[in-house]
Amino acid sequence: MKDRDVGCLKCGRKETIRAHLIPKVFCREVQVGKMHAAGVVGSNKFTPTQSGIFDKHILCAKCDGELGDLENYAAKKFRVIRSNFKNSKLGVHEMLSADSNKILRFAAGILWKYSIAAKDFGQIDLLGFDDEIKKYAYGEIEKPSFLDGCFFWLRLNEGSSDLFAYRAPIMMSIDGVNTFKFLLGGMLFFIKVDDKDLLLPQFKDLLLGNSLGIRFLLAPALLSEEFQEARKLAFSQGSLSDFLDKNGS
Repeated sequence: MKDRDVGCLKCGRKETIRAHLIPKVFCREVQVGKMHAAGVVGSNKFTPTQSGIFDKHILCAKCDGELGDLENYAAKKFRVIRSNFKNSKLGVHEMLSADSNKILRFAAGILWKYSIAAKDFGQIDLLGFDDEIKKYAYGEIEKPSFLDGCFFWLRLNEGSSDLFAYRAPIMMSIDGVNTFKFLLGGMLFFIKVDDKDLLLPQFKDLLLGNSLGIRFLLAPALLSEEFQEARKLAFSQGSLSDFLDKNGS
Protein backbone atom coordinates (compact mmCIF):
# COMPACT_ATOMS: atom_id res chain seq x y z
CA MET A 1 0.00 0.00 0.00
CA LYS A 2 1.34 3.42 -0.99
CA ASP A 3 2.20 5.96 1.70
CA ARG A 4 -0.30 8.82 1.46
CA ASP A 5 1.98 11.36 3.14
CA VAL A 6 5.24 11.19 1.20
CA GLY A 7 4.49 14.03 -1.21
CA CYS A 8 4.41 13.88 -5.00
CA LEU A 9 4.64 10.27 -6.17
CA LYS A 10 6.40 11.36 -9.37
CA CYS A 11 9.17 13.69 -8.17
CA GLY A 12 8.98 13.56 -4.34
CA ARG A 13 8.17 17.26 -3.89
CA LYS A 14 6.48 17.72 -0.52
CA GLU A 15 3.66 20.03 -1.62
CA THR A 16 0.86 18.27 -3.50
CA ILE A 17 -2.31 19.61 -5.09
CA ARG A 18 -5.83 18.39 -5.77
CA ALA A 19 -4.97 16.23 -8.78
CA HIS A 20 -8.00 15.29 -10.84
CA LEU A 21 -8.26 11.60 -11.68
CA ILE A 22 -10.84 12.23 -14.38
CA PRO A 23 -9.41 15.44 -15.90
CA LYS A 24 -11.46 18.57 -15.26
CA VAL A 25 -11.64 19.32 -18.98
CA PHE A 26 -13.66 16.13 -19.48
CA CYS A 27 -15.76 16.55 -16.34
CA ARG A 28 -17.00 19.91 -17.61
CA GLU A 29 -18.19 18.32 -20.84
CA VAL A 30 -20.82 16.25 -19.02
CA GLN A 31 -21.78 19.05 -16.65
CA VAL A 32 -25.42 19.40 -15.57
CA GLY A 33 -26.23 23.01 -14.77
CA LYS A 34 -23.37 24.33 -12.65
CA MET A 35 -22.44 20.88 -11.39
CA HIS A 36 -22.23 17.31 -12.60
CA ALA A 37 -22.61 13.83 -11.13
CA ALA A 38 -19.40 11.94 -10.43
CA GLY A 39 -19.51 8.27 -9.50
CA VAL A 40 -17.00 6.75 -7.13
CA VAL A 41 -15.95 3.25 -8.14
CA GLY A 42 -17.07 0.67 -5.63
CA SER A 43 -19.92 2.80 -4.33
CA ASN A 44 -23.57 3.05 -5.32
CA LYS A 45 -23.67 6.70 -4.31
CA PHE A 46 -23.07 9.64 -6.63
CA THR A 47 -21.48 12.81 -5.35
CA PRO A 48 -22.41 16.19 -6.87
CA THR A 49 -19.22 18.12 -7.65
CA GLN A 50 -18.18 21.11 -9.74
CA SER A 51 -14.83 19.78 -10.86
CA GLY A 52 -14.84 15.98 -10.58
CA ILE A 53 -13.07 13.55 -8.30
CA PHE A 54 -9.55 14.44 -7.19
CA ASP A 55 -6.85 13.01 -4.96
CA LYS A 56 -4.83 15.60 -3.04
CA HIS A 57 -2.02 13.25 -1.97
CA ILE A 58 -0.47 12.04 -5.24
CA LEU A 59 1.02 14.82 -7.41
CA CYS A 60 2.55 18.26 -7.23
CA ALA A 61 1.44 21.09 -9.50
CA LYS A 62 4.31 20.62 -11.97
CA CYS A 63 3.91 16.87 -12.42
CA ASP A 64 0.12 17.10 -12.60
CA GLY A 65 0.48 19.89 -15.15
CA GLU A 66 2.64 17.75 -17.44
CA LEU A 67 -0.10 15.15 -17.63
CA GLY A 68 -2.60 17.99 -17.95
CA ASP A 69 -0.95 19.10 -21.19
CA LEU A 70 -1.64 15.67 -22.69
CA GLU A 71 -5.20 15.71 -21.34
CA ASN A 72 -5.89 19.08 -22.95
CA TYR A 73 -4.40 17.86 -26.24
CA ALA A 74 -6.64 14.79 -26.20
CA ALA A 75 -9.73 16.83 -25.30
CA LYS A 76 -9.13 19.18 -28.26
CA LYS A 77 -8.72 16.29 -30.69
CA PHE A 78 -11.84 14.60 -29.37
CA ARG A 79 -13.83 17.79 -29.91
CA VAL A 80 -12.59 17.87 -33.52
CA ILE A 81 -13.65 14.25 -33.98
CA ARG A 82 -17.11 14.91 -32.56
CA SER A 83 -17.53 17.94 -34.83
CA ASN A 84 -16.07 16.52 -38.05
CA PHE A 85 -17.57 13.03 -37.88
CA LYS A 86 -20.98 13.63 -36.28
CA ASN A 87 -22.71 13.02 -39.62
CA SER A 88 -20.45 10.17 -40.74
CA LYS A 89 -21.51 6.56 -41.14
CA LEU A 90 -20.70 4.03 -38.45
CA GLY A 91 -17.39 2.26 -38.92
CA VAL A 92 -13.66 3.00 -38.96
CA HIS A 93 -12.48 6.56 -39.56
CA GLU A 94 -9.08 8.24 -39.59
CA MET A 95 -7.67 11.60 -38.54
CA LEU A 96 -4.11 12.10 -39.75
CA SER A 97 -3.70 15.46 -37.99
CA ALA A 98 -3.61 13.81 -34.55
CA ASP A 99 -0.48 12.46 -32.85
CA SER A 100 -1.19 8.85 -31.91
CA ASN A 101 1.76 8.77 -29.50
CA LYS A 102 0.37 11.72 -27.53
CA ILE A 103 -3.05 10.08 -27.35
CA LEU A 104 -1.54 6.83 -26.08
CA ARG A 105 0.63 8.72 -23.56
CA PHE A 106 -2.55 10.50 -22.41
CA ALA A 107 -4.20 7.11 -21.84
CA ALA A 108 -1.11 5.85 -19.99
CA GLY A 109 -1.24 8.92 -17.74
CA ILE A 110 -4.87 8.23 -16.83
CA LEU A 111 -4.01 4.64 -15.91
CA TRP A 112 -0.97 5.64 -13.86
CA LYS A 113 -2.92 8.25 -11.86
CA TYR A 114 -5.53 5.65 -11.01
CA SER A 115 -2.80 3.20 -9.97
CA ILE A 116 -1.58 5.67 -7.30
CA ALA A 117 -5.01 6.95 -6.25
CA ALA A 118 -6.73 6.06 -3.00
CA LYS A 119 -8.65 2.79 -3.00
CA ASP A 120 -11.91 4.65 -2.43
CA PHE A 121 -11.34 6.53 -5.69
CA GLY A 122 -11.03 3.40 -7.81
CA GLN A 123 -7.36 2.44 -7.49
CA ILE A 124 -6.25 -0.06 -10.14
CA ASP A 125 -3.39 -2.56 -10.25
CA LEU A 126 -1.08 -2.13 -13.26
CA LEU A 127 0.32 -5.64 -12.84
CA GLY A 128 3.89 -4.60 -12.09
CA PHE A 129 4.15 -2.30 -15.13
CA ASP A 130 3.56 0.87 -13.09
CA ASP A 131 7.00 2.44 -13.45
CA GLU A 132 7.29 1.96 -17.20
CA ILE A 133 3.77 3.28 -17.76
CA LYS A 134 4.62 6.35 -15.68
CA LYS A 135 7.84 6.98 -17.60
CA TYR A 136 6.10 6.57 -20.95
CA ALA A 137 3.28 8.94 -19.94
CA TYR A 138 5.86 11.58 -19.02
CA GLY A 139 7.79 11.08 -22.26
CA GLU A 140 10.88 9.65 -20.56
CA ILE A 141 10.94 6.38 -22.57
CA GLU A 142 9.63 5.09 -25.88
CA LYS A 143 6.40 3.11 -25.96
CA PRO A 144 6.85 -0.21 -24.10
CA SER A 145 5.99 -3.33 -26.09
CA PHE A 146 3.40 -4.43 -23.50
CA LEU A 147 1.37 -1.22 -23.91
CA ASP A 148 -0.98 -0.37 -26.76
CA GLY A 149 -4.64 0.30 -27.32
CA CYS A 150 -7.40 1.92 -29.31
CA PHE A 151 -10.65 3.82 -28.85
CA PHE A 152 -14.22 3.98 -30.12
CA TRP A 153 -16.37 7.09 -30.32
CA LEU A 154 -19.73 6.20 -28.79
CA ARG A 155 -21.99 8.57 -30.71
CA LEU A 156 -25.49 9.06 -29.32
CA ASN A 157 -27.20 9.76 -32.65
CA GLU A 158 -26.18 10.70 -36.18
CA GLY A 159 -25.67 14.45 -36.32
CA SER A 160 -25.11 14.68 -32.55
CA SER A 161 -21.86 15.47 -30.75
CA ASP A 162 -23.43 15.30 -27.28
CA LEU A 163 -21.80 13.38 -24.41
CA PHE A 164 -23.57 11.29 -21.79
CA ALA A 165 -21.03 10.09 -19.18
CA TYR A 166 -17.47 9.37 -18.25
CA ARG A 167 -16.15 6.19 -16.69
CA ALA A 168 -13.07 5.47 -14.58
CA PRO A 169 -10.69 2.67 -15.67
CA ILE A 170 -11.69 -0.90 -14.97
CA MET A 171 -9.67 -4.01 -15.74
CA MET A 172 -11.02 -6.73 -18.00
CA SER A 173 -9.73 -9.69 -19.98
CA ILE A 174 -10.20 -9.56 -23.75
CA ASP A 175 -9.45 -12.91 -25.33
CA GLY A 176 -7.02 -13.61 -22.48
CA VAL A 177 -5.27 -10.21 -22.73
CA ASN A 178 -5.21 -7.91 -19.67
CA THR A 179 -6.91 -4.70 -20.76
CA PHE A 180 -8.19 -1.53 -19.09
CA LYS A 181 -11.34 0.21 -20.29
CA PHE A 182 -12.37 3.81 -19.59
CA LEU A 183 -14.61 6.46 -21.17
CA LEU A 184 -13.61 10.12 -21.63
CA GLY A 185 -14.82 12.78 -24.04
CA GLY A 186 -17.17 10.24 -25.62
CA MET A 187 -14.18 8.05 -26.46
CA LEU A 188 -14.17 4.52 -25.06
CA PHE A 189 -10.55 3.39 -24.62
CA PHE A 190 -9.23 -0.17 -24.50
CA ILE A 191 -5.60 -0.18 -23.33
CA LYS A 192 -3.77 -3.47 -23.09
CA VAL A 193 -1.15 -3.88 -20.37
CA ASP A 194 0.15 -7.29 -21.34
CA ASP A 195 2.99 -8.88 -23.26
CA LYS A 196 0.34 -10.60 -25.40
CA ASP A 197 -1.20 -8.74 -28.32
CA LEU A 198 -4.79 -7.62 -28.85
CA LEU A 199 -5.60 -9.70 -31.92
CA LEU A 200 -9.37 -9.37 -32.23
CA PRO A 201 -10.25 -7.82 -35.61
CA GLN A 202 -12.18 -4.92 -34.07
CA PHE A 203 -9.02 -3.80 -32.25
CA LYS A 204 -6.10 -4.91 -34.40
CA ASP A 205 -6.42 -2.28 -37.15
CA LEU A 206 -7.05 0.57 -34.69
CA LEU A 207 -4.04 0.25 -32.41
CA LEU A 208 -2.45 3.61 -31.65
CA GLY A 209 1.03 2.14 -31.61
CA ASN A 210 0.77 1.19 -35.27
CA SER A 211 0.20 4.59 -36.88
CA LEU A 212 1.21 8.24 -37.02
CA GLY A 213 -2.35 9.58 -37.15
CA ILE A 214 -5.26 7.97 -35.32
CA ARG A 215 -7.92 5.53 -36.45
CA PHE A 216 -11.06 5.00 -34.40
CA LEU A 217 -14.33 3.12 -34.60
CA LEU A 218 -17.50 5.19 -34.72
CA ALA A 219 -20.03 3.08 -32.83
CA PRO A 220 -23.62 3.58 -31.58
CA ALA A 221 -23.64 4.67 -27.94
CA LEU A 222 -27.16 3.39 -27.30
CA LEU A 223 -26.02 -0.21 -27.73
CA SER A 224 -22.97 0.14 -25.46
CA GLU A 225 -22.63 -1.09 -21.89
CA GLU A 226 -21.54 2.42 -20.89
CA PHE A 227 -24.78 4.01 -22.09
CA GLN A 228 -26.95 1.23 -20.68
CA GLU A 229 -25.30 1.48 -17.25
CA ALA A 230 -25.51 5.29 -17.21
CA ARG A 231 -29.20 5.17 -18.09
CA LYS A 232 -29.88 2.49 -15.49
CA LEU A 233 -28.18 4.55 -12.77
CA ALA A 234 -29.93 7.75 -13.84
CA PHE A 235 -33.36 6.21 -13.45
CA SER A 236 -32.86 3.65 -10.69
CA GLN A 237 -30.52 5.35 -8.21
CA GLY A 238 -32.36 7.97 -6.22
CA SER A 239 -29.38 10.15 -5.40
CA LEU A 240 -28.33 10.54 -9.03
CA SER A 241 -31.86 10.87 -10.40
CA ASP A 242 -32.76 13.53 -7.83
CA PHE A 243 -29.53 15.41 -8.53
CA LEU A 244 -30.16 15.46 -12.28
CA ASP A 245 -33.77 16.59 -11.76
CA LYS A 246 -32.69 19.48 -9.53
CA ASN A 247 -29.81 20.65 -11.74
CA GLY A 248 -31.10 19.89 -15.22
CA SER A 249 -31.86 22.70 -17.62
